[in-house]
Amino acid sequence: KQWYQRRVRGHHEEELEDLIKNLLNINDDSVEFSFRINDELLSTTIGKFCEQANFSGESVLKIEYFLKREAPEKTDEISVNDWVGGLSFSSKFLYGGLYNGQITRTSASTLETKSFQVHAKPIKCIKAIRTEKSGDLIVTGSIDQTLVYSLVGEEEESKSLFNLRGHTETVTCVSVSPSTEQIVSGSFDTMLKIWSTSLDEPD
Repeated sequence: KQWYQRRVRGHHEEELEDLIKNLLNINDDSVEFSFRINDELLSTTIGKFCEQANFSGESVLKIEYFLKREAPEKTDEISVNDWVGGLSFSSKFLYGGLYNGQITRTSASTLETKSFQVHAKPIKCIKAIRTEKSGDLIVTGSIDQTLVYSLVGEEEESKSLFNLRGHTETVTCVSVSPSTEQIVSGSFDTMLKIWSTSLDEPD
């Protein structure tokens, strides 16, 4: 990738591509470029981009150009029974959190899908924390303002272990620490809360 600085306002992506090819003496029509300004892919004219980004007329834009790549293609698809609020992979399964309060577990090898009821209200986020001897430890966050730790076995059982209460609005996101010993949850209540993932009983 290279950087090119120039005062350009009305250029479309195709015109910029021709400009770069001329500068680099490229005559191969199969070579195509994409362009990025401020980490955003250019999909309109530079003039419109400047208007949307509130750049002044005297601004000097730094435009990054790079070889265009083919977008990834869909390899499979899975039908579930409600809107999807979140997704997360474990070592063997893909987990989904649905708006009907269920989590789905899909085999990464066979795409076979099972569903388990966890919340009474829509699930907004889900993370696979780690794999235990008896199954995958999963955390979900919901519009009901709670998080739930669930242990999902490789057969058809799912066991809710803990309800985590403390947020006063919808739980919108959750992340797992690299050690898997903690999670952090975020909510519309503007709070981040850190929780232990230990399954040990307190002394």
